[in-house]
Amino acid sequence: METYLYLSIMPESLIVSMLPPVEFGTYLAVGTTKRAHGQAIFFSLKGLESEAFNLQDIDKLCVPHEDGEPKHSVYLAIYRVMEAINSKISGRKSAPVLLSLPINSRAQDREHS
Repeated sequence: METYLYLSIMPESLIVSMLPPVEFGTYLAVGTTKRAHGQAIFFSLKGLESEAFNLQDIDKLCVPHEDGEPKHSVYLAIYRVMEAINSKISGRKSAPVLLSLPINSRAQDREHS
């Protein structure tokens, strides 16, 4: 399975995932029982090279679950991520992927009841 590298702005972190950008954005915005949910702002990064992060072990860390389901997220870093990669991504032509979904809105609840 293909892996993707994401720089999350909210919360600030560097994440590797097997989910493509739209699915990953939904995963971040909707959340899980382990993680908070809300607005998701992140960049999909390609070709990042940095000694500040454990990038060489991505294929060992991000493996599918035993049932074949893709791994949703492996947090490579959660502290001072933007500082460490700011100089690496400035000047690159990489568009942000932004996704904001309403969570448990009353209008949605009424439609589904």
